[in-house]
Amino acid sequence: MRIIIIIVNITVFLMTGLLHSQNVKDDIFKSNHDIYIGLINKNLDVLENKFVLLGKEKIYCIGISGNRNNADFLYKAIKQKLYNFRIISESDSSSSDYKVLFENVKFGTAYDKISGSVLRNRIVERQIELSYKCIIKSKGNDSLVFNNSIHDINKDEFYLDKIDDVEKGDYDFLKGTLPDRSLFDRLLIPGIVVLTSAATIILFFIIRSK
Repeated sequence: MRIIIIIVNITVFLMTGLLHSQNVKDDIFKSNHDIYIGLINKNLDVLENKFVLLGKEKIYCIGISGNRNNADFLYKAIKQKLYNFRIISESDSSSSDYKVLFENVKFGTAYDKISGSVLRNRIVERQIELSYKCIIKSKGNDSLVFNNSIHDINKDEFYLDKIDDVEKGDYDFLKGTLPDRSLFDRLLIPGIVVLTSAATIILFFIIRSK
């Protein structure tokens, strides 16, 4: 009976996450969507300043080349960030004063490592990457008035059991691929869970019989 109690105690110890000190706060985590928006907003500050110099009364036609999902996400973020400027899409370009072109737009979501306690509060190391080139051309003579290349990376962590919240959203780049689990995770941990469940049941009936 003493062995059964020891097994149960060890498993409870593992499941409560006491084997690993956590660096992630339970109440503070960001979704991949939120991180992309944060990166885009931060890097649009330079463009916003240029718009101010060119004139808030001017009409800016936004054109984004490349992946359709990337273009749609970026365009919506630009419209939200620069809401106080007169921004239009390419379909209305004839009435614009400037063409604002985004090229080589790339979004990347990577999960580099899973660490933490054995059965609970597993931590995923996350890297989100954003890059693009932005140029502004005068609509009248097609002269270049702005040229800027962006490459930004955000690295942080989140709890594995929060992955559904982290990856919320319909865009494919909001999802990442988790690293392969170790042999210990795939074989030994399920065995411990089964053994503990059986031991708990046996312990329950032993105590009840007494």
